[in-house]
Amino acid sequence: MKASRTTKTFQYIALLGYMVFLGFPLVWMLSTSFKPPREMVEIHPTLVPHNPTLDNYVEAFTEQELGRAALNSLQVSLATAVLTVLVALPAAYALARFKTRLGTVALGWVLLSQLFPFVLLVIPLFLILRQVELVNTHAGLVLVYVVWALPFALWMLQGFVRNIPRELEEAAAVDGATRLQTLRRVVAPLLAPAWWPRPCSPSSPRGTSSSSRSSCSRALTSRPCR
Repeated sequence: MKASRTTKTFQYIALLGYMVFLGFPLVWMLSTSFKPPREMVEIHPTLVPHNPTLDNYVEAFTEQELGRAALNSLQVSLATAVLTVLVALPAAYALARFKTRLGTVALGWVLLSQLFPFVLLVIPLFLILRQVELVNTHAGLVLVYVVWALPFALWMLQGFVRNIPRELEEAAAVDGATRLQTLRRVVAPLLAPAWWPRPCSPSSPRGTSSSSRSSCSRALTSRPCR
């Protein structure tokens, strides 16, 4: 009993030390942001600023246009995520449900593409974007990110699709749903944990949980398939 308490105490101390090790650089960076330039380069720096100032933040948002840069990052990230999901979801569904030799080869090439570092694609992508006049544009940046994210998203989503019981899709087909309607109203909601931060999980391949059945029922009964 005493040894167990000693072990737990040691674990807590180690965990606390690890948290301090990870958090100290962030605290130091935050503290430095409130220091004037001369205080930043002192030989004996201190954690607490002697003369705290907000001039660094004012300069970042006015002269350096930090707000505009953050807005550009948000736009590019959202566009990349939406396009990647729209392309990867149908492709992953097709690769997981239709067993063909071409699909197996395509999946192998998707996995093989992850073995090459992205730096090998920088020059070819730049030449292509320059040829189509998309250099220094949001569209060009989004296309580059989609090219990089698509193989991983495709590989991950097809694994999720394989874990969804076929009985749910068969039930949708009995109700008159097409493949596209099944993908949109049954499969896509169950795949939400893979492409959207939502507190639910796909069903196991051996059976269906009550939450999965209820979500499928709501998807099928929300409106009749046409």
